[in-house]
Amino acid sequence: MSNTENWPACIIFDLDGTLVHSAPDLATALNLVLDMEGQKPLEVDEVALMIGAGVPKLIERGFTARGITLDQAKIEELTKPFLEYYDAHATDLTKLYDGAEEILKHYADSPMKIAICTNKPTEAARIILADLGVADYFDVIMGGSSGFPKKPDPQVVHACMKEMGVDSSNCIYVGDSETDVLTARNSELPILVVPYGYTAAKPEDLKADGVIQNLRDIPEGIEALKAKV
Repeated sequence: MSNTENWPACIIFDLDGTLVHSAPDLATALNLVLDMEGQKPLEVDEVALMIGAGVPKLIERGFTARGITLDQAKIEELTKPFLEYYDAHATDLTKLYDGAEEILKHYADSPMKIAICTNKPTEAARIILADLGVADYFDVIMGGSSGFPKKPDPQVVHACMKEMGVDSSNCIYVGDSETDVLTARNSELPILVVPYGYTAAKPEDLKADGVIQNLRDIPEGIEALKAKV
């Protein structure tokens, strides 16, 4: 970590459960494929805790919750109708979290580079951010269809940083879950977490470098990180 007053030069954000509350639309798409297989729907709160590892894993977890183990071929078969529906309805109910647009605009108007690194397919992430009016704030939007292994593998984060011309010495990560903390650790980045995301764990149990109550608090969270050096 650099000690300069201009640190960090970049913030990488997770998407689902961090910047956007997307669980209602994801639950609708998941329940669509569950219904196709004659299974009862899941509640949004149940689905929220399954989000974060990409669509195939969400489908796998949804069927596991109904006592069904799917093989890889079946997961791939169900991923197609899931994405066909989801891409057309990705923002029917999805909303930005409080403070998200404000902080993104704040950093977009500054020298800070900001990026999205998500396990959601890149096109779906772009659709959501465009529909919510914030896509243009980001220097890079990189999703699970980018050709790199999904988070918490660090390769996608490294690619994100490379595209922006930054490295782990001048970048931080903002997320909401165990996957995000592992991603940050594997990428050698400090991480701030929000307490409202898609995990059953308490914020203090995630062992992040800091907890912010609202995305507006990122500047204060960064100052707290600097004080730890």
